[in-house]
Amino acid sequence: MHHAIIFGLVSLLGCRTMPPPASKAPAQPPTTRYSPARIAELIYAEDDNPVRFCVSSAVRTQFGLAAMKAGRATPQGVHDALVGSLEDPRLVARREHQFAEWQKKEDPSRVAVVNLEDCLPDAGVEFDFAALATTCFSLGSQPGVFALLSKRDGASSEVAKERQRRVFADSGLKEPLLMGVVNAVYRAEDDDQEFRVLEKLFGGCLSALSGPSGGAMARKEADGRAVESLAAVPKAQREASGLVFIPGTDGTGAQPWANDRVTVHYVGKLTDDTVFDSSRARGRPATFPLDKVIPCWTEGVQKMKVGGKAKLICPSRIAYGDDGRPPVIPGGATLIFDVELLEVARAAK
Repeated sequence: MHHAIIFGLVSLLGCRTMPPPASKAPAQPPTTRYSPARIAELIYAEDDNPVRFCVSSAVRTQFGLAAMKAGRATPQGVHDALVGSLEDPRLVARREHQFAEWQKKEDPSRVAVVNLEDCLPDAGVEFDFAALATTCFSLGSQPGVFALLSKRDGASSEVAKERQRRVFADSGLKEPLLMGVVNAVYRAEDDDQEFRVLEKLFGGCLSALSGPSGGAMARKEADGRAVESLAAVPKAQREASGLVFIPGTDGTGAQPWANDRVTVHYVGKLTDDTVFDSSRARGRPATFPLDKVIPCWTEGVQKMKVGGKAKLICPSRIAYGDDGRPPVIPGGATLIFDVELLEVARAAK
């Protein structure tokens, strides 16, 4: 019996509750129609706004259902975690409704959307993109939910990665993205950080799938401040393209041209230190033609020599643009790569 999971659900699902109602019921707030991109922007915000509250509730609900389906929490334990700590009768009724929906639907992603459909109107937000939200709970946070279940079950990150590969083998999700999700969950130090990872995965998917406006623009503005800070460190070189190149260890070997094949070790992060891809985590370096990757790499790796290490800071316009690569790389995201150049193979003339 996985008692830790059940006890954890009580604290995790019930840890953020609205205050009990006043003696006189407050008037319903006016509703505002928010775009998916605007929702994503509010998820990334650091303040506890109503949208973040609702998304946090939804991902915790998604986690609870996944734990129940996996046999790591009993239905009664999940029900008590959802309802037991609430005092507001409206919230009790809502959670009872959600639990009843669980008996009809097995898809944790759809159940999370039911949670949003109940919660967001109370927060004054009109919610009319359920299909997109279901997609993003599936592509954005579901892999993270599986990783979190593995972590709470005491499994190592390598075991969690193998589980991810098996579960999502036919989903179309790229392995580097799945592995990045596992890395992000396992790097989180506490419950709040773990669920913040899941919130951001969902928000990143919304941002990427809803186009360049709103979420991507907000992301670029926020990341721009991080780039300015990184560009101010000693030895940082800022190029006309927007690349910030920070040399580390100087190499002594060959220096590549744009059409050469290179072998590298690298770790790719977002500006909040979320790891989305890592050759080191996979235990093997990557080899590719330097002119077949994102422009930031083509430009930045040419500044290195074999044996050298450097940090590449890549604004979205020379990385993955406003579309990003959902679910892990949001639209408009600046990417940070720690790169070690291992080998250069000259292109045939």
